[in-house]
Amino acid sequence: LQNWGDFCLEPGAAGMTRFGVRTEVGEVPFWAAPVEVFGFEPVHFIMEQKMLLTIKRLAEARGR
Repeated sequence: LQNWGDFCLEPGAAGMTRFGVRTEVGEVPFWAAPVEVFGFEPVHFIMEQKMLLTIKRLAEARGR
C-alpha cells in the first residue's frame, strides 16, 4: 500500500491476533482542510469500517 498506509497484525491474548490499519495523510493546503475534514474523512471512515468488518467476518469464518 505504498504512499497510502499499511495493515498490521499483532499478537493478542489467548492465541488471538489484532488487525489494524494505519493511514498516511499528506499535507493539505490550509484552504482545503475543511473539505478534507468534513468531506473526505467521513466517507473514508465509512469505507474503511466496512472493509475491516468484511475482513473480520471472512477471517473468522475461515478459522472455523
